[in-house]
Amino acid sequence: MIDKIDIKVCRNILIPRFDTFGDIVLLQGFIKALLDLLPDAKFTLLVRDGYDHLSTMFPDQLIWKTTRINPYKGRPGPLEVSLALKELSGNLYDLVLITTYSRTWLDDLVAAKLTSSWRVGIGESADIPDYLARILPDLGIETASCPYDEFVSVEERTRETEKYQILWEKLAGDKRPLPPPELSIPKDADKMAEEVLARLGLTDESYYFCFPAGIANVFLKSWPEEKFAKIIAEIEKKYKLRALVVGHETEKEIIDKVIGLARQKG
Repeated sequence: MIDKIDIKVCRNILIPRFDTFGDIVLLQGFIKALLDLLPDAKFTLLVRDGYDHLSTMFPDQLIWKTTRINPYKGRPGPLEVSLALKELSGNLYDLVLITTYSRTWLDDLVAAKLTSSWRVGIGESADIPDYLARILPDLGIETASCPYDEFVSVEERTRETEKYQILWEKLAGDKRPLPPPELSIPKDADKMAEEVLARLGLTDESYYFCFPAGIANVFLKSWPEEKFAKIIAEIEKKYKLRALVVGHETEKEIIDKVIGLARQKG
């Protein structure tokens, strides 16, 4: 177990996760195991605005909290840091679990702000960025160069779920495998899907899904809209299959562009 804290006495635990949908979904098995281990504790998952749409597919006991801040948009200024601090005020946690290997400035800010909590990160110790360290004193935050109390060492190149397994074993002293991520589909989801498909004139075997966005954090992962449009047009001509182009509301601009280009290509 982690030497300096007994997780079984913790009653209020915060898990910040500022990534996108896929990363949050991969965390589900770890969260489910924690909820089963500590059924009387409060667990709060802190995500960016919009990503709480996943809440209906996660365990009901999990509390969702959102922030308007996107730490992947570059270095913050004093106003952005001040806003983030305001969103964090008024909450007391026994334990903060930073479960992402590549920590953002917002992860570091959460750790720097919540000094009464035991703050655990995965990976290796690292100082907070200089640009953040220069801002904090002016906002009344005095912190050590590394604002974490404990680190659980994991290999950077291992799968996310493997990292969570190591963290789980350190926290709980339990080497049993974590359950795989599993989303619970709401009861009315099938009906909603049928209504959407009927409105679009699609049958079960007449379409496929296309997700051209999903580049909220790492734009290097993106594929040009023109290429998506070309593939969509070719599949429709060759196989008579229509593309159902989908994504999050924050990705609407990319989706609209792909659809427009695909229509131009026939």
